[in-house]
Amino acid sequence: MQCLGQTPYLLTLLEETSQGGQQFKLPGGKMIQDNKEEIELPPLEGVLEKWKPLTSTLAETLGELQSGRAEVYNPRMLLSRLIGKMPQFGGGDQHDAHELLRHLLEAVREEDLRRYKAVILEKLGLNCKTDPATVEGEKKKVIKFYGQQASEMLLPTEQVFRGVLISTLQCQVCEHMSHREEFFLDLSLPISEKQLPPVLRRKAEEIDDNKPSKHQIKKEKELKGRKIRSRRTIGIPIC
Repeated sequence: MQCLGQTPYLLTLLEETSQGGQQFKLPGGKMIQDNKEEIELPPLEGVLEKWKPLTSTLAETLGELQSGRAEVYNPRMLLSRLIGKMPQFGGGDQHDAHELLRHLLEAVREEDLRRYKAVILEKLGLNCKTDPATVEGEKKKVIKFYGQQASEMLLPTEQVFRGVLISTLQCQVCEHMSHREEFFLDLSLPISEKQLPPVLRRKAEEIDDNKPSKHQIKKEKELKGRKIRSRRTIGIPIC
């Protein structure tokens, strides 16, 4: 666990939102209603409540690792919180470290989004514990609109661990360029051998089909050896 002490950047980001009172602002904008009419939603501002349990425990764990104490730190509480949300990590079995990190970040993100949702509901005159799925009419669509803007915000943990792929398209006529960003936490890239041209690949496959296998070669050698030993036994000269 000592090596995890080299994460002051993450601890600093978490501390910025630790004790609640963090202000935020969602931009609002144009929303199309069910009747196809377009309305302009105003910006929504609010103050977030304190961290949820998992995020708070993660911050405490990172704080302990940064404390410089000589003893080995046991992150039992953090693991317990994570198992409470992701039971598959219980039982003391071995798990992929990157998979655990991805689930941990997703759980922290979910807790953060719940803080934004509570403020959005209150600003729209609803109880912070209201299930948006039970809201009817245009207000449900407004909740979803602001909720989408909150989910698109770059949350503290993602500033450290999230990567981005940028695709660029250019028009061959006017040379206008457009960019598209795709965010990720886990990226897998295939590793393949250099492909042969189709004609050479077919020839190589035909050669491989006609070439005897190692088992066939071994059997032929054994058969040839038995024939030689048999000739020696009956006195037939071997050329």
